[in-house]
Amino acid sequence: VFSFYVFPYVAGSADSLSASLLRPGSAYREALQSLLRWQRLSTQGHLWYLYIYVLVILLFPALQGMVQTLARSKRLRTGALLLAALVFAVNVFTDNQLMQFSHHTIGGMVPAAMIAVFGHFLFAHKDRLEKYGFLAPVLFVAVNVLRTILYRRGYHTILYWYSISGVVCAVCVIAFSLRVTTAFQSDRLHRRISTIASYTFPVYLFHFYPIRILSRLGIDARLLTALEGLPSYVADLLYPVILAVLVFLMTLVIAVVVRALFRGLRRCFSPRKAQP
Repeated sequence: VFSFYVFPYVAGSADSLSASLLRPGSAYREALQSLLRWQRLSTQGHLWYLYIYVLVILLFPALQGMVQTLARSKRLRTGALLLAALVFAVNVFTDNQLMQFSHHTIGGMVPAAMIAVFGHFLFAHKDRLEKYGFLAPVLFVAVNVLRTILYRRGYHTILYWYSISGVVCAVCVIAFSLRVTTAFQSDRLHRRISTIASYTFPVYLFHFYPIRILSRLGIDARLLTALEGLPSYVADLLYPVILAVLVFLMTLVIAVVVRALFRGLRRCFSPRKAQP
């Protein structure tokens, strides 16, 4: 609701905050149609993950039955996982024309469910996966360099989400995280990591606001200008890294403030215990 009324002003599509708050009837009609189609609002495209996540939760009883069936036979489990990998690979090479994966409804639920099943069996072998944790960053970089090369050579339709490359990169992140957790046995470090991790979901929810704010203020354009004197490959690397760090820090501040406000409201409205 907050994004529906405030985001147009932040994004610059509304001239003033009052114009953003007083939405026309067509905006309400579009929002209702999007909800009935179970699609995110046009101004909140990054929330597609939540919509798909809800569908996967609703599908959980069927997924649980599938996992129990696959767990009974190693041959059946291996065949199912290889078939899923083949489907993902062929779908990429057909420019997503085979499965037509998307960010909404069935087109997003099916591949997400397949990845969830794969993740279940992957986590069951996390001890084996952890052994290769420090090699994971190498594979992660290699996969993304390959994707960049393919993109520069004109293959612009290669998918990252719901693809073999995306799954491999996700596995690399999991393996590296497991390895780091066991390599550094420090309660203080683990608490700090847990504290930062607790803000990652709010960062995901709110990161669109800093992106739009930086764009409206022209900071992203100024950053490009500041990097013009550097070699192109250095500038191409620094620009997204600096911008990502800046957006993360700004969103982290917003997340901390929002959480503090909610805690304050909870304390104000929670019933107080009677003094003895």
